Amino acid sequence: MKCGRSGHPNIVGFLGWYISSGSSTSFTHLHGKHHRHHRRNHASVCVAMELLPHGLESVAHRTPDPKGIVLGIASALAHIHAAGMVHRDLKPQNVRLGANLRVPRLIDLGLAVEMNPSEASAADAAALPGSGKKIIMMSP
Repeated sequence: MKCGRSGHPNIVGFLGWYISSGSSTSFTHLHGKHHRHHRRNHASVCVAMELLPHGLESVAHRTPDPKGIVLGIASALAHIHAAGMVHRDLKPQNVRLGANLRVPRLIDLGLAVEMNPSEASAADAAALPGSGKKIIMMSP
């Protein structure tokens, strides 16, 4: 994904990836620690992301700055859209928060696709309330 390594403060950090050896047990080395993994007898691609302990769905009522959470999510989406992509799976479970419950990070870009507004139908266009501007609504 072209925006995955952007370093944007509201998009989950990408730490690296590897292809498993296909053996029943493999080892990785992340953040100075060894991790043991049990695998089936086939190779697979593994992606390592930063650990974010809280899901928005479980701590939304406790966050000290709800407006900041909404603005952070909007900033992440604006960044993704500026890169020509659409997330397509925005939901509370795909917004994670760090220990301070203040900085949201958008995760799970697995359904993201490149935007192609010319393929959107007129039925997908809607007015942005109060602005008179049209926006394109897209879903998976």
